[in-house]
Amino acid sequence: MTDLSQRVNEVLQNRARQENQRQWTDFLNRYTLNILFPATVRAKDPTKQLKTNKDLINARLLENGILFEDLQSLPQLQVGVARVVENLMRMGCFESVEVQIDTTPTSTTATLDEAPSSEYPHQLHVLLQEKNWYSLYIGGGFKHEGMEESLNSPARLPKAQFESSATLWNLTGHLDQTLLKYTVDQTSTSTFYLSHERPLYAW
Repeated sequence: MTDLSQRVNEVLQNRARQENQRQWTDFLNRYTLNILFPATVRAKDPTKQLKTNKDLINARLLENGILFEDLQSLPQLQVGVARVVENLMRMGCFESVEVQIDTTPTSTTATLDEAPSSEYPHQLHVLLQEKNWYSLYIGGGFKHEGMEESLNSPARLPKAQFESSATLWNLTGHLDQTLLKYTVDQTSTSTFYLSHERPLYAW
């Protein structure tokens, strides 16, 4: 008898949890937000000046599904925010990217008693922690591609080389990356390499 009542209680509790989950999901799908344009973009550390172009960040928000000046459900907004963060982090220019929604009503004429909070326009804040603008590398090693043949043996030996490089991030504020590389191999042949990349453009 005890086992039967325990199983009945477990079934009832499971149904209650499922019903609560369904109601919560329905609420989230019906809850909409109106996001003001443009989003505010600033450095996470208030003592630092932001290099990144703010219009570029707002363009990325639009490209990844953030609707401005229009109602958008909370799950849709969450998906868009996740895409934006992943997209910006992939650029390699940031230590962290945070997107916050200001839940304080911005309307000065309406009161909380006049309309649900979801109808008020909200401000979107993007907080960026930028990486250091450059990194340097100086070192040497062995290159296993195109190995040289030994004089006394048909065995192939790796090439020794010296390499120095500098990587510059976000110089123009458009998430660009500049790479300068200088190498010298064991035959004293020097090679200089320069590249500059930014979203949608590369030289």
